[in-house]
This record gives sequence, structure tokens and C-alpha cells, in this order.
Amino acid sequence: MNAPQTLYEWFARTAAAHPEEPALEVDGSRLTYAELRERAERTAADLVAAAGGTPPRRVGLLATRSVTAYAGYLAILRAGATVVPLNPEHPTARTAGVVEAAALDLILTETPDAAAALGVPVHAPAPATPDGDAPDATGGGAGAAVGTDGADRASGAEQADAAAGAGTAIEAGTAIEAGTAVKTTATTGTGAHTGTNSESPTGNPKPDKATTAVEADGAAGADGADRASGAEQADAAAGAGTAVKAGTAIETTATTGTGAHTGTNSESPTGNAKPDKATTAVEADGAAGTDGADRASGAEQADAAAGAGTAVEAGTAVEAGTAVKTTATTGTGAHTGTNSESPTGNAKPDRATTAVGADGAAGADAARRADRGDGGGGGGGAGAAGGGAFRRVGPDDVAYIIFTSGSTGAPKGVPVRHRNICAYLEQVAGRYDIGPGSRLSQTFELTFDGSVHDLFVAWAGGGTLVVPRRSQLLSPVRTINNLGLTHWFSVPSLITFASRLGTLAPGSMPTLRWSVFGGEPLTLQAAREWRAAAPGSRLEVLYGPTEVTISCTAYRFPEDIAAWPHTPNGTAPIGSGHPALELMLLGEDGRPGDTGELCVRGPLRFAGYLDPAHDAGRFLTEDLRPAGDGPPERRHWYRTGDRVTVRDGRLVHLGRTDHQVKIRGHRIELGEIEAALRGQPGVRDAIVVTVPAADGEPELRAAVSGAGCVPDRLYTALGDRLPPYMMPSRITVLDRLPLNPNGKIDRRAVLTELG
Repeated sequence: MNAPQTLYEWFARTAAAHPEEPALEVDGSRLTYAELRERAERTAADLVAAAGGTPPRRVGLLATRSVTAYAGYLAILRAGATVVPLNPEHPTARTAGVVEAAALDLILTETPDAAAALGVPVHAPAPATPDGDAPDATGGGAGAAVGTDGADRASGAEQADAAAGAGTAIEAGTAIEAGTAVKTTATTGTGAHTGTNSESPTGNPKPDKATTAVEADGAAGADGADRASGAEQADAAAGAGTAVKAGTAIETTATTGTGAHTGTNSESPTGNAKPDKATTAVEADGAAGTDGADRASGAEQADAAAGAGTAVEAGTAVEAGTAVKTTATTGTGAHTGTNSESPTGNAKPDRATTAVGADGAAGADAARRADRGDGGGGGGGAGAAGGGAFRRVGPDDVAYIIFTSGSTGAPKGVPVRHRNICAYLEQVAGRYDIGPGSRLSQTFELTFDGSVHDLFVAWAGGGTLVVPRRSQLLSPVRTINNLGLTHWFSVPSLITFASRLGTLAPGSMPTLRWSVFGGEPLTLQAAREWRAAAPGSRLEVLYGPTEVTISCTAYRFPEDIAAWPHTPNGTAPIGSGHPALELMLLGEDGRPGDTGELCVRGPLRFAGYLDPAHDAGRFLTEDLRPAGDGPPERRHWYRTGDRVTVRDGRLVHLGRTDHQVKIRGHRIELGEIEAALRGQPGVRDAIVVTVPAADGEPELRAAVSGAGCVPDRLYTALGDRLPPYMMPSRITVLDRLPLNPNGKIDRRAVLTELG
């Protein structure tokens, strides 16, 4: 099986294989893969519509720990755009800086008021209905409106019996007089489709929604779509082909071959027709036509359509006021054919509706969720809202941008391409025995790249992404047990929280099979406590900066605790590099050695910062010289800034070569906090250092000098610019900051001053 080439494809492949398995549990909601995919498809179409019909390039995601956040992440990828996560809890000024630096086209959010001040268009998805779907916007005028009004969920067998008498079809060319009410709900297949759907475990079509609403002029329709399965409906449709006389009100279970089109589509690898959106439009002058571009090529459709005698074809006379709804075809929407997103190559059911206004004009007034047949790669060739199209993306397009702390005082954008993240998933997705029934934690905020691991390692394997509330993260043991988690991934500091609560009792987490930690060093003592509490869990450490796509090394602890390593600083080794990568330790003499700055190259290494000015000094050529101007080349090394040594054949992290630190998993450039302090009135100079807190975890302390510096005022000013995790625990005012012989601020002397 070929590996997916885009991030969305990893999800789409699993959604096709395990549609009825749970994909997401969050905030009281539970969505299967099919439901999550349908919501992502719908939201993707809405994004295109919100962007004026042109697929957006970069979309900010201002949401967290909600269905909107996770379906929105997928929707942005599906539309062919780049995801730029934004944290609703960060100060508006900081978020505005990210929005400007990323040049966002649109923001997807569940809090539109909070996003209104950010200066770009905002889209807030409609709230979900009780069955998990957002309400459709299909509607019409006061004359005769035909639209969707909720799907009937009755099972196929009973509905098939009820449908047995509905076998009359409207043939092409038949005249229909004003006032005639017609509803074509069914086909050979379920809902409005025929064909096999890979999302059904039985291989039969998957029911979908197709309904008709009736307005004041007395046009009749049904409230609830028929869900009979294909075999029974095929029998009921055997008599299709009879013409309907003017004035007759009838429900027609359309026939095999019904639809606006039939034929093949060059975009489908099988050469068969690609399902898409098409609806019958009834104009004021009585002419009917298709509203929604058919994606199959013309010549083949012309031939294939010649025998389709059950569709209302373009040009059929339909008088004003006639209510017509063509929901049923052989195939998806208004088409016949196969869908390459289905492993079987058969068509996937979806929705297609027609609205008829007061003057008899019909058109599609809601974005339909037709699958595009391009393998879920995030765009290309298929209709979205208003007849637009998703952007087709490839491995070299940017999947997401994470903004990390920047030493200049502004966050740095790290673009990660589909090529990078897909290579990462190839390295790690199979490491943790994930499949249907696996329940994986989602602990990281979406602005932290560990969240990408959370989402797509779960979805690549068919597991359930289980999202705890933020408050639950402070009680990891209780949360793991209450949620029945089998896989846990977090920063090691959460072990400290659990230990302080006294909940890390031996055997207290029996459901865990895998425990993975990353984002900051894991002490061997914390690892021993966790292992005792989860004796049935394998334990692993992942290490890597955002620039090399989440992680570049891994260390798995031996099953036998007696075989665990000893390290000079008491932290777990970071292990060895992922097989696809090359790692090198650059010594102080500028040559490779056993101790030095870790440098990385390979398919996980990013292609340079969003602002090329940030590339300076971060890359080395093949002969280990500083790279010049211009984008880094494929064989260039990325300098991580981490000091690493080799001990017993394993890499051990020793610290930073610069002044970057990690606090509770968050990567922080001390210079960014210092720059924020220096920007305040009266502050002459500032320095930020880390000191051990009472619980042994590092915390930030700041020292400032200058006339009139007031700590409370400085705290207030910092709170408007920095997220909570970057706030110093204390700000001390000194007459002057101590300097070393070179005239630079002496950090060691500052630590002494601060006690």
C-alpha cells in the first residue's frame, strides 16, 4: 500500500477503512470516522464559500478542545489550505502578530467576537444538530420551496416495503405542468445513490440524507429521507419509466441510471465517474438545467447519458411553480460512477438537493458534501460551495505553520510541508500498536506541534482521539482511568502533578499500554514512578524541535527496570535518530564528535522559516560551513541548538547552547521575554533566567534595572503581550544588572542576586 502524500490523506484512508469506528471524543461529543469526515468536508466547503468562492491559502484555527477545533483542522487541510493554529487564551496583541506574519486569508473559530479584532474575515461553523450535523441552508421563497429538512433514520428493510409501490419515474422530455409536486427520493441504492460504499462494513451503500420540504402553495414532499438499501429498492424500482401526467402528485423511486449524468472521469484512478455535485435548476422561464458543474469529461458522458431515460435533462420544460426535487441517481449526488476514495472503487453516497423559488427558479443554496474522488488529498477539481473547488495540494505544499518563541521579541513561523509530516508519520505511526479500540490522549494545545502527533498518529491507525478538559490534565491518573485511555502522550511535568497529588500508586493505571513523553527532559526518577503506576505500559521518550517535525529521535525503556540506563544528569536518554534521518554532533572545534550541538538533515527537516531572515545561522552546508543567503538546500544540516553527547551508544541531552528553555513543555526564548520587558517605560535593561521551583520544575525569574520600574505595572504590561506560560514568577528591580568582563550581562551573577 502506498503511503499517503498529504496529511489529510492519512485521515481519509482510515475513514474509508473504518467508517463506523469512533474517531473523536471531546466535550461530550463522540464522532465516528464517517461523521468526522462528513463534518470536515462540509466545513471545508463552507470555508471556500466564506473566502468568496476561492479556496483560501492559509487559515487560522482559533479554537481548542472542541469538535470545531478538530473537524476544523481537518477541514482546512481538506480545502487545500495551510493550518495556522491560534490559541484563544493568548493575548490579542500576540495573536494579531501571528495573523499578520502568517498573512492569513481567513480565521475559523467558534468565538467570532474574539476574532473580530484580528483584521481578517472570520468563519464560525453553524452549531451541530442533535444528530451531529450542522443545519442545511437550503431554502426557497414563498411559492414552492424544495429543500432538506432532516433525514429519516429508519432502517432499510422496513423502508423497502413501504417503497415497493413507488416505481414511477419521470422520463426526460416529459412536460410537467404548474402545481405538480414531484419527489424522487430513492434509487437503486440507499438514500439518493446506487453503488457500493466502502464506508459500509457490508459493502452496501451507506444511507445518507435526502429530504424535501413543502411550502405554502401546496407542493407535496417528504420530511425525512428514505433509507432503504439497494437490493430491496432495486426490485421496487423495476417499473420505472412511466411518464407522469400533469397535475399528478407522486413520489418516484428513481431507477438505475437516474441522474443528471453518467460517465467516466479522468480524475478517478479507475477511470470511472467521479461523484460530484449537480442539481436540477428550474428557471423562471420554465427551462431546466444543471446548477453545479459535473466533473466527468464530456464525450464519455454524452455517450453514457444516451440511455438514461429517467432524469429531468437540461432543456425539459417545467413550468413556474412546479416543485421538483431530484435527490436520487445511480451513483452519488446527480451522477453515476465510482469514487477513487472508496477502496472498492464504487460510488460513495452523499447529498444533493434542489430548491425551487417562488418564481419557479431552482438552484442549490447550500454547500453540498460531495466527495472529490482525489484520495482526500486536500483539493483539486471538485465542487465546493457555490461551485468553487478545493485547492489541490502536493507533498511540497505547507500543511501547517507553528509559531515558536523568537529571540527578537516576535514569534517565529515554522512551516511544515506535507512531505515532512508524512515522512514523520511513516516513521512513528506504526510504533505504538494503534488500531480500532485504541484510545489515545490529546494533551497538547494545537499551537504546540505535539498536537499533530496526537491527532494523526491516532487517526492513521484507526484509534479514538480522546480529548480531556484542560482541568483534567492536572489529574493524569484519574483522567486516564475515567476515560479508559490505552495510550498517553504528554510533557513529563504532568508526572510531577500526579506525584504531588499522591495518585501515582503502584498499578493505579491498569488500562495503559503505551506511555510516551516529550517536549522536555524526562528524569529517570519520574520515569520509575510512572512505570510503577502503569506496569503494563511500554515507556518511550521522543525528542525533537518543531523544525524537524515533532521528533527526530526516540528512546524506548527496556522492560526490565534493572536494565535502565544511568546518565550524567539523571535524565532519560533521547535515544537514536529516526531511520530516515542523519544526525551529527558538531563539536566546539567545528568538526563532528561525540559531544556537541545536534545537527539534523533528512526528509523531516523543514525548508526554512516563514521569515527567511530567521534562517541566518541555523543551517550548515555539507562541508559544515555556515549556509549563505537563500533557502536551505536539501542536504544542509539544521542546527538544533541542543548540546548532546553519546553515552553507551545512546544520545543524551545535556542542555541548550543558547538561551532557549522549556517550561512545562513550552519552548521559550528568554530573549522574547527580555525584549517585552525592555519595551516598557522606565526599563533600562532586563534579563530572564530559570531557577528550580519548589517542586523541582524550572520556573522563570526576571531582573530589571531602570528608574521608576514597578513590578506590578510590568506584570500587567507583560500580561497583554505574553501567554501565561511565558510570565516570570517574580520580577526583581536592581539598581544595575551585573556584567562580566566582556561587558555582557552575567547570568550567573544574576542567579546569585536572585538567591
